[in-house]
Amino acid sequence: MLTYMEKEAISEARRPLYEALIELGIADAFNDCTAEQIDRLIETIWNALRASMQRQSARGEIPI
Repeated sequence: MLTYMEKEAISEARRPLYEALIELGIADAFNDCTAEQIDRLIETIWNALRASMQRQSARGEIPI
């Protein structure tokens, strides 16, 4: 389950994601996606990033 703050952050990440897709020249591949689908993509990436940071922290790595 996501917190309210995480849900809001995912929603706010749509625009930067779209801008990055434009820069990469692949935005057209996502034209037919709904906001929910894009949010799911961002959520999946967020979950993977968070899990990686937790694993790194558990190993004693210190963020810079």
